[in-house]
Amino acid sequence: MSALRWLSGSLLALALVAGAALWLQRQAATDLRDEIVLLREDSRELARLRAENQRLEETLPPPAKLEELRADRAAVLRLRSEIEKTRDNLEKREQALAAPAAPPPAPPALVVAIGLGIDGNLVRDSQRFEPAALRQELSALPRGSAFEIRLQLPKTEEGVPFDKVMQSVDAITRQAKQAAQEFGLKMSLRTVAPPK
Repeated sequence: MSALRWLSGSLLALALVAGAALWLQRQAATDLRDEIVLLREDSRELARLRAENQRLEETLPPPAKLEELRADRAAVLRLRSEIEKTRDNLEKREQALAAPAAPPPAPPALVVAIGLGIDGNLVRDSQRFEPAALRQELSALPRGSAFEIRLQLPKTEEGVPFDKVMQSVDAITRQAKQAAQEFGLKMSLRTVAPPK
């Protein structure tokens, strides 16, 4: 009986081991089936993505055309910038034209034409002119008026000493500046080249 018990215990243990092995195999087969299903889904998704990638690659322009498009885009951006600058310049010009123009300066109320004689003295209307006489003429002008002194320089061949020329110019300039300040006048001095 002990041998029979031992045999039936061994058979029972063997049946349990075989049942556990069978159960484990079934479990592994189920896991493998689930993994196969997932791999098939992934494979289908991968095939779909490859097809989409292929379709997109076919729509891409060739590299040369792509470079041409990039160059065109850069040119368009550069032209836009130039158009904006031109538009700004045009607006500034339009504003400048629309703004009232400053009136031209009024002509001087008095023009005193003075020359230098051969001796270096001041001459007006072919007669000797004294700088003090200018003061009288300027006193008759209204305050704020402008006057101009046109000083005719002598020809170099006339041989007028340079220091005498400078003394005469200095005298008339000093007299005109003092009178301008005293009577509230605006003065300008213009030298005229000697006649040819």
